[in-house]
Amino acid sequence: MNLLTASLKNQVALVAGAASGIGAECAAALARAGAKVLATDIQVDLGQQMANELITEGLDVSFFHHDVCSADDWNKAVTTALRIGYLK
Repeated sequence: MNLLTASLKNQVALVAGAASGIGAECAAALARAGAKVLATDIQVDLGQQMANELITEGLDVSFFHHDVCSADDWNKAVTTALRIGYLK
């Protein structure tokens, strides 16, 4: 799948580590392809800033604090993503 041309409209993407680097680029590419993106990271300020930048582009992105080492945080992240829509 080429994310530059793919349509992910009505799809939900949960992207861990989305505050910077590859995670931020993945979140942006998925959102630009039409996905509803739940971006997660342990870096709250940086993650929220990244999400806000994408939101100002008119993209459907939300940010959620998430420590990938925490099973409880994974449960919360997946539950939040499922509220947004169906995960595949």
